[in-house]
Amino acid sequence: MNLIERVKNILITPKTEWDVINNETATSQSLLTGYVLPLAVVAAIGPLLTGLLFAGVLGFKYFITSAIIAFVAQVAAYYLSVIVVDMLAPSFGSEKNMNKSAQLVAYSAT
Repeated sequence: MNLIERVKNILITPKTEWDVINNETATSQSLLTGYVLPLAVVAAIGPLLTGLLFAGVLGFKYFITSAIIAFVAQVAAYYLSVIVVDMLAPSFGSEKNMNKSAQLVAYSAT
């Protein structure tokens, strides 16, 4: 399934889409490259567009730095959240499964 369809389905019909996600097998690495990174790039474009409009105030270098920090923070938050969710899973009556935790973190951020 492509990225746009997945995002649309999570937002419009989440109950049925989570059932589809539950039946998929995905690794944290495949989710990172196929879902998290493209959305992190979209999030990093915001500071760049702001810099194009208001570069005179702070300088364009500030906005480039902000975009890079936003991108790196998204990726770091993904991995950290996967680890925390996997560690806490037994506390909520669930099984420890790094791949399912990665799916939860990646898709719930939508």
